[in-house]
Amino acid sequence: MLLLLFDTTRRSSWRVALIVGVLLLCLNACDINPLSQSHTTSAIATATTTSDSSGNAQADAVWADGRQLYAKGAYDAAINAYNRALQLQPSFAAAYFWRGAAYAKKGDYNKAIADYDGAIQLKPDYAHAYNNRGIAHADQGAYTQALADYAAAIQYQSDFSWPYSNRANVYRKQGDFARALDDVNHALQLDANLASAYVVRGSIYDDKGDHDHAKSDYDEAIRLNPQLVEAYYNRGNMYLAQGNYDQAVTDFNQAIALNPVYGDAYHNRGVAYDDKHDYDAAIADYTKALTLDPRAVATYVGRGNAYRDKRDFDPALADYAQAITIDPSYPFSYLNRAVLYRYKGDKDSAVADLRKVQELAHDDHTQGMVDAQLKALGVK
Repeated sequence: MLLLLFDTTRRSSWRVALIVGVLLLCLNACDINPLSQSHTTSAIATATTTSDSSGNAQADAVWADGRQLYAKGAYDAAINAYNRALQLQPSFAAAYFWRGAAYAKKGDYNKAIADYDGAIQLKPDYAHAYNNRGIAHADQGAYTQALADYAAAIQYQSDFSWPYSNRANVYRKQGDFARALDDVNHALQLDANLASAYVVRGSIYDDKGDHDHAKSDYDEAIRLNPQLVEAYYNRGNMYLAQGNYDQAVTDFNQAIALNPVYGDAYHNRGVAYDDKHDYDAAIADYTKALTLDPRAVATYVGRGNAYRDKRDFDPALADYAQAITIDPSYPFSYLNRAVLYRYKGDKDSAVADLRKVQELAHDDHTQGMVDAQLKALGVK
C-alpha cells in the first residue's frame, strides 16, 4: 500500500511556501505580485509486510484498526489505536512507524521523527522508516539529516525507488540539479509508474527553465494519478509564468477541487485572475487564502495589488499596512505601496517606501527596480 505525502514545507496543508516575485506592469510602474512557489510530492512509505506482525494477536488487531482509520484520514483516532497497540506490545516497530506517519500527516514532525526513531531502534534496517524520517527532516529544512536518512534507506533496500525520488527533491531545493536528475531518473528506472517522481523531475526541469520537459512530466504524473494535486498546481504555476493565464486557472481549479483547503492554489489563481484583469475574482481568491492562513504576508500584498489595480486605494493601503505589521522585513509590501503612492501623486511617501526597500532588499534585480522608480520620480 502506497500513500503520498505532499512534501511542501508548508503550514497546515501548505507549510511555509517560499515566495518569489513575478514582474508585472501596472499603473505605468513596477509591480511585484507575489507568487507562491511550486511544490513537490514526496513518497511516504506505508507499505505493510508479513514482518510487521508483532507476535501479539491482540496488538496486531488493534494496529490493523489503526491502519484502516489512517486510510480514512482519521489520524487522531489512528494514533489512539497505535497507542493501544504499543501498550499491548511495546516492541511493536510497525506501530511506531505508522504512528509516525499519522503524526506527519498532522504536520507534527517532531513527534513523527521520535516515532520513526523508535521504529529504527527496534528494527535498524527499517528502510521505510528511514525514508519517512528523511521526509520529516526535509519538511523542517534539516536537509543534512534528510540526506543521511535517504542514504540509509537506500543502503538497506537498494531497489527502493522512493528515497531516490525524495533525495532528488532535497538536491533540487539545494540547487544541485545534476544530482537531483540522477536520483529521480534512477527512481523512475526502478519504478516507471511512480507518479510523485514525475512531479519532482518536472519541478527540476521547471527550475532549470526547461518548460517543455516539465510539462511532459506533469502530464505523465496526472496520467498515472489523476488525484495528484501537486501535479496540477505545479503545471498551473508553469502556465502562469508563461502568461497562459486561462490554462493556469484551469489547473488551479482542479487542484482546489481535489483539495479545497489548498491555500497556495487560491493565492496563485488570484495572481492569474489579476493578470487577466479580473480583479474581483482575484480579490475573492486572496481573501479565501487568507481565511486559511491569516498571516500570509504575500497574500495581503497580492490582494492589495488587486484593490489598487481596480483603483480601490483605501483597502489596498490597509492590506499593505497589514502585511508590514506581520512582517516589517518583507520588501515587496513597501515596493507595491510605493507604486500606489506614486500613482496618487504622493511623492514623499513613495520615496520613503522605496528607501525602505533599499534597506531590506539585497538582490540586484529588486535594487534595479527601485532605482528605476526613484529615477522616474526625479530622485537620485
